[in-house]
Amino acid sequence: MSAFQPLRPLREIPRFEYMGLAKALEYSEGYFLAGSGMAPPTFEEMGVKQSDLELNALCNTYGDPRALNLLSKRFNVDPSQIVLCAGSSEANALIHQILCEPGDEVLAETPGYEVFRRLPALNNAKYVPLERPEANGFLPDCDAIKAKLTNRTRLIVLTDMHNPTGVKMPKALLQEIFDIAKANGTYVLVDEVYLDHLAPGSEDETCFHYADNVIVTSSLTKVYGFGPLRAGWCFAPKELADRMIDLIDLNAVELPGIAQNLFVRALEHQQSLRARTRAIAKAGWPIVAEWAASRDDVELLKPAGGITASVKVKGLESSTELAIYLREEQGVLVVPGDVFEMPGWLRVRTIGEESWMRQAYAALSKGLDAYKARA
Repeated sequence: MSAFQPLRPLREIPRFEYMGLAKALEYSEGYFLAGSGMAPPTFEEMGVKQSDLELNALCNTYGDPRALNLLSKRFNVDPSQIVLCAGSSEANALIHQILCEPGDEVLAETPGYEVFRRLPALNNAKYVPLERPEANGFLPDCDAIKAKLTNRTRLIVLTDMHNPTGVKMPKALLQEIFDIAKANGTYVLVDEVYLDHLAPGSEDETCFHYADNVIVTSSLTKVYGFGPLRAGWCFAPKELADRMIDLIDLNAVELPGIAQNLFVRALEHQQSLRARTRAIAKAGWPIVAEWAASRDDVELLKPAGGITASVKVKGLESSTELAIYLREEQGVLVVPGDVFEMPGWLRVRTIGEESWMRQAYAALSKGLDAYKARA
């Protein structure tokens, strides 16, 4: 029998380098300073009931109406503009799938989360870098945005708070970007998955209401520790929300019923769970700040909030080799800034039990010293 000959080669799928690294680090031994998500709360903290875990538990194929109602009340968004998704990752992918056509351009921030540099090509569009320069405090420049907009620019993609630096964009800057994009007939997608790290009332409101060309994605993953639950949502103009639901019917059909029930319990207890995260984050930061102050070869960028921080290693051009050395020789797991297009930087976790954190950062110092001595 002759070998099968496909009509054409398999399509190239952009490789998401960071995700492969993140998954590998999560299951590696050592001081885990690489994670960006909270540890999950207990069922008691969530108010989970036994009936929530039954296979015939109440759910809804187009999103649990209880979850939609809770999100609608908190964010003042009409339920028809809310789509429940398997994390913000699915929401971001669906938006690109809906909007991008061959010849379109997507302006996505750099430094930034790698997936936003990969999604345009996956959907037959062109990725155009939108710089967030260190010299500008990792904020985008509106004149630079205007210079890059064309009649093919379908979408601008931003994260707020910024992934990975944790920088918060001022409301006035966001509004100006939305107005510039609107005048060009361009949508703006803002991933707000880290926003609840901010203190309530401190510019932590969603930017969805700033303009009618804005799309917002978020989830309970990073701030609340529900990564395995895949509990996310998208706020979008109704015409986009309707198309997202049509795509979900084609791709995934529905969210699992048990997951939807746990999603509801988490939303019901969101206020107390948010306070839990903020207390943990607050307790860890002084240890990291003390460590950075003890060294003259690093610069610590304090985020607006959160459980990670960016560390610039002076004189370092690329951080991948250093991160590999730290993992293999010192048992310290960090994320190289190269994966975010931040060469010379590391992203580190800033929470943990105090004695463990002091040991972890002592090991990081030992590794940095040994690496410099070897060089």
